Amino acid sequence: MAAISGMAAGPLVLVVGVIGTVAQPDGFNFVEHPTSDLGADTANMAGFSNIIGSVLPGLLLLVFTYGLWMSLASSRSGRIGTLLIGAVATGIVVTGIATEDCRVMDPGCRNDSSEIVVHLIAALLSGLCLLISPFVLARSLRWLPAWQDLRRTTLVLGTITVVGTVGGSAIGAGLGAYAALVPWFALIFLLSGRMAALARGDQAAPSELPATGP
Repeated sequence: MAAISGMAAGPLVLVVGVIGTVAQPDGFNFVEHPTSDLGADTANMAGFSNIIGSVLPGLLLLVFTYGLWMSLASSRSGRIGTLLIGAVATGIVVTGIATEDCRVMDPGCRNDSSEIVVHLIAALLSGLCLLISPFVLARSLRWLPAWQDLRRTTLVLGTITVVGTVGGSAIGAGLGAYAALVPWFALIFLLSGRMAALARGDQAAPSELPATGP
């Protein structure tokens, strides 16, 4: 269940993002406009974007987080990395509940409600956790035989996430978000696949590590 949830979360976010973008007026630009605009109170299909594209994927990611905790909690870095992913999941849910007042493209748009403050704080904190989590997880994977081979890929995808965020954001807010989400959710998909393989007994179970491990 946890592995399936992890595999489904990323594609759901991206597919709903595409549908939500197509539903907006011609003036909407997915490169320049923030992805949060898809769930703004004035956006077309805002409920669909918020519930199916944010709250649901966030909940699925929380289910995945539980499964990952059961797999990696034997090391300190594994616990921290898993909690960082849980923070990302929580942030995704919160941003789908506390939404923008209006889209940036709307004439006279002023996002100045208390709800937008919650939205921005959740987005900022979850964004930071998203950037850090792959590197913390990579540290834990090297101590677990059944996960060791994923360490380098985790570092590569983490680096791509950081570079994509910085480079994409320099061009536009929307592009920066997608450039971060695609490689990060690719990592979640990869970890979910390994979790599913271990559940089937396809690979040796990870060795037990003391709670004081890295």
